Amino acid sequence: VALAGLLAGLAYLVYKYRNISRARPKTSRSAEEGVVLDLSEYGRELTDRELINLLMDNIVGVNVTGCARLTDEAINAIASVCPALTSLNVEGCRNFTDVAIK
Repeated sequence: VALAGLLAGLAYLVYKYRNISRARPKTSRSAEEGVVLDLSEYGRELTDRELINLLMDNIVGVNVTGCARLTDEAINAIASVCPALTSLNVEGCRNFTDVAIK
């Protein structure tokens, strides 16, 4: 029984990683607008590290609506790596503090 639980947990981790690693930023309508990264479909699955691995300096928009596991680390990384950022949607992300938002 314990082995079955372990195998189920490993299968879940492989499935989760496969889905997150397939995330591809959506390109805006024109190249001048830059890239919009919409990860809202990953919701509670997305971690700070997974988001940080997807960041690029030409991102102008990030949508992490419902990504409740993200913390100040993610916000700080977005601010550092994405100087052209003009839009950030963090609705439903409750782990951010006022320190990261400033």
